[in-house]
Amino acid sequence: MKILLDTAPKRSRLQPRRNPYWYGVAGGRGGVSLGYRRIATGSGAWIAKIVVEGRRIEERIGIADDDGSGEGAIAFGSAVAAALEWGKRQLAVVEATMLTGATVKTPTVRSAVEDYLSAFAKRSPAAATITRGRLAKHVLSDTAFASTTLSKLRASSIEDWRLKLPVRSSDESGGIGPSTVNRLLTDLRAALNATAERKRRELPAHLMLEIKVGTRRVAVETITSMQLLTDDEIRRLIGAAFEVDQDGDFGRLVLLAAATGARYSQLAKMLERDRRVLNRGGIHFLADF
Repeated sequence: MKILLDTAPKRSRLQPRRNPYWYGVAGGRGGVSLGYRRIATGSGAWIAKIVVEGRRIEERIGIADDDGSGEGAIAFGSAVAAALEWGKRQLAVVEATMLTGATVKTPTVRSAVEDYLSAFAKRSPAAATITRGRLAKHVLSDTAFASTTLSKLRASSIEDWRLKLPVRSSDESGGIGPSTVNRLLTDLRAALNATAERKRRELPAHLMLEIKVGTRRVAVETITSMQLLTDDEIRRLIGAAFEVDQDGDFGRLVLLAAATGARYSQLAKMLERDRRVLNRGGIHFLADF
């Protein structure tokens, strides 16, 4: 059979029409077919089709590499491979449906998050309540992103969602900080990976990589520590601390805080071995502590 779809020049001679031009790639009639939908202007689209158990399934798999097509356009050979991979996933879905006797729902970002939250709530109800609120507010509320099927999820889809988050800079009020964004990304990654693993026969093999790339942590600006008091003011403060407590315990506490920058809760937990560490580090004023 003469192939009319394998090169851009051949496809350019086809008449624009809504019904795709089909090319069988596996299984003969009723098997997997690759279609090309020609449009009047711009690049056409590749369509995959399969007929199994009397059920016809079609799905758009990408833009064709026609003349003038942009980044991400797919060549004929790659489109054939994508159609075959897609066909395997559809067969897996049909088999699962026949085995369970139930309708198998197409997994989406929303269903992945909801399944993750349900499992999380069984392990840690209190923590799950906080996580649920965060994901509901920033992920599930984005209807377009939440309704994205995992078979079509790309790293760019996740990045587009993240860029819409109301992230504040270090000198702004309101919005969410980078640390909260990273917590969201961690939860979202866990939710998507759980579904991708569970539904691996029905989803693209590259999905896990798309999730990994799309949910990479964002940079968090670290605030450089600043000395708010001068050395002379610190000396006077330490001296005053020793004066108000005859036993010297309060003075030693303030001295430790000034020398180490540790919080009170950390200082309160110090043990003898910590004193030896400080001595090795050049802090020798604790010999009688």
